[in-house]
Amino acid sequence: MGLITAFLDALFDPSKDSRNRFKGAAGEAKSALGLGLFLPDEYIILNNITLPTDQGTTQIDHIVVSPHGIHVVEGKAVNGTIYGSADDLYWTVFLGGKKHQLHNPLIQNRGHIKALMTALALPESAFHSVVFFSSEKCRFKTRMPENVLTEGLIGFIKREQRVLFSDEEVTAIIKKINHTRLEKSAATDQAHIANVQHRFQAKHRSGDPCPVCAAGKLVPRTAKASGAQFLGCERFPRCRYRESL
Repeated sequence: MGLITAFLDALFDPSKDSRNRFKGAAGEAKSALGLGLFLPDEYIILNNITLPTDQGTTQIDHIVVSPHGIHVVEGKAVNGTIYGSADDLYWTVFLGGKKHQLHNPLIQNRGHIKALMTALALPESAFHSVVFFSSEKCRFKTRMPENVLTEGLIGFIKREQRVLFSDEEVTAIIKKINHTRLEKSAATDQAHIANVQHRFQAKHRSGDPCPVCAAGKLVPRTAKASGAQFLGCERFPRCRYRESL
């Protein structure tokens, strides 16, 4: 969502959701500014990209295309102390004596990369997943993978030196993304939010794509402790999505 749109929403609708959208948009804008200022010209930056998918849409904060591959950056503006692991469906955030859950951004980014793989007809090896927490009041209490950052985003991107694409291929990738992406507008943002809400609120059946990772299908499972049946992602334990039957 654009920073100005999110600000106006928060101004005229001062609900918690509106404030959170503004905070998220501000974090994305901060990341975009840093990428634009400090990356060399060979890195082409696209911000706030919404792509159509089989499940509706997916929204990507930043795509950085260069001869060294495609960095897909999921930006987060989260304050507090975070507990979680790479395979947890949710991470827990503690702030001011309260806690809330955050969808694992690594899993979110897997869905983004899958959408780009389909749109660009490129293998997963062409992509680099990065999660960047822009808030200075964020810290992790559990060990995170090296691509989950609170600083050093530019250095992390520039660290990849393998040459995967020619200059002509970089240009073709940029053109394909711009041709495939949906129009950048408030209407596109609102439609994406509605798609996400529907995806998580709808009841699913065995064989449906996982609404979290989008890489696996839902299969029936039985809880060992209670014997209760549920739908779970076939990629467990990499994806821990579950839904009661």
